[in-house]
Amino acid sequence: MLIRMRMSCICFLLLIFAACNNKKTDTLHPDDCRPFKFGVFENPEHNYRIERYENSQVEYDLSNNTSYHFEVHWLYDCAYNLIFKHSTNDSDTFRLNYNDMMRIQMIELSDSSYTSVIEFKNESYKSEMIKMK
Repeated sequence: MLIRMRMSCICFLLLIFAACNNKKTDTLHPDDCRPFKFGVFENPEHNYRIERYENSQVEYDLSNNTSYHFEVHWLYDCAYNLIFKHSTNDSDTFRLNYNDMMRIQMIELSDSSYTSVIEFKNESYKSEMIKMK
């Protein structure tokens, strides 16, 4: 009887240990982000469109008809760096300089959109983009 009780306690403790170690991870699996590496994306809230290709990205501010051109350097499928190259916006409100770098990390995904955190000049922003094509 005592042995059976000890075995039950041990089994119970092992189950608790296994449940505690089976915690959900906050990182996305890289395969989940692959559909968002290339294509056309929009942020209707800010009237903004992005066209991302292999190693380049063009961002269009549709409210003032300007564009921003970047090189894309993928760290892995869910994170990349953008290196600013040039803009058609003469009064650049973002204060971008040639070769400024932004780091983008995708943090949430759905079938047709992603939310990312953008780090730039010691500040952090969240943005949701909807895949159009």
